[in-house]
Parts: sequence; C-alpha cells; structure tokens
Amino acid sequence: MKDIGITSAKTQLGINGGMKSTSLVTNMGMSFFADKMGRRPMYLISTIGTFFVFNIATILAARYAAPPHSSIGAAFVAMLFVYGFFYDFKNGLMATYTTEIMPYGLRAKGFTWLNFCVTLSLFFNQYINAIALKALKWKYYICYCVFLAFEVLVIYLFLVETRYTPLEEIAKYFDGEERTLDVAAVANEQVKHDADGEIKEKGLTVQQVEIVEKV
Repeated sequence: MKDIGITSAKTQLGINGGMKSTSLVTNMGMSFFADKMGRRPMYLISTIGTFFVFNIATILAARYAAPPHSSIGAAFVAMLFVYGFFYDFKNGLMATYTTEIMPYGLRAKGFTWLNFCVTLSLFFNQYINAIALKALKWKYYICYCVFLAFEVLVIYLFLVETRYTPLEEIAKYFDGEERTLDVAAVANEQVKHDADGEIKEKGLTVQQVEIVEKV
C-alpha cells in the first residue's frame, strides 16, 4: 500500500480489516449458492472477474507511478475490494470440488496435495511477493495478470460441472458411463463377497440364512 501513497499504519489496518470482513461475508453468502449456480459457473465468474479487476488495478498502479495522485490510489484500494469479492466468490469450492472429482482411492491423497499447494502459495505470497514488489514495483503485477489468464483458460477447457452428482458417479465425467457401471458392479460384488465371508465365518447354511432373513 505504500506504493500507492497509503503510509499510515492505522489506515492500512482499517483497509485490511475491511477486506477480511468482506471476505467473511462473501464466503458465507456464496456457500448457499454452490448448488443453485453450479461449480463451473461460479469458478468462471470468479476467475474472469479477478482477471479483469486485477488488470484494472495494474493499470491504476502504473498510472499512479507517473505522477502520483491520491484519487488513483483510492481507486486502486477500491479495486482490491472488488478483486477480493470475485476471489471469494468461489473460495469455498476449492476443497469441496477437489474431493468431489477424486475417486475414493485418491480422495485423501488429492486433498493432501491441495493443502500442500495452498501452503506453498501462502509461503510464496508471504515472502517472495514482498521481494519482487520491492524490485519491480507495479510491473510485478503483470505476472499475475498472465497467470490469471492461464487460470481462465484451464477452467474454461477442463473444469466439469458436478452439481447434483453422487460421488459414486463422478467417474462418468472422466471415463464415460461404462466406467460408472463398472464401479457399481465392483461395489455390489464386494458387498456380496463380504456377506459370503461373514456367512462362512459363522458356519451358517443357506437354509439358516434364509430363515434369519425371514425373521
């Protein structure tokens, strides 16, 4: 914020507090619309919104540098709030969507990788960004503009809609309907195998099992 003329610690604290409060309200509010809007539309609105807003913020930061003007600095802060709104628009889906698209055998590993990537990005934002901003000033924002454009492309091309889809049927989006039937067949076979094993373990006959079921 010092790069746009906001040097007061009290003002910086107020802006950061306002952004965190807005983030909390947005996350809580949008959590009620995940099923109504769908995963893909929410991701697209969020990513496209952050892309355009961050480009505007980059232009404002560049304009403020030559020469500085307080109104441009205020506009930059406003863009930070708008960017935060679009970013938090889909923030609650990050963990849920990751687990939704993973098959049972990979769900725990996939969620672990998600947490690792989030932690790595937080480390990068905390330590690397400060060094890069000090060296490149507003020009460093261009890197994020390019990365956001890449995110929009990846989400548009590869992100599938999983709304109202049971976890057991997610495979059909990636492997086809036949794969879904295979998963169901394997599950049924496993249930039958477990039931047969329990019968053999207890030493029951077929007639005894039928009598127990009737009772």
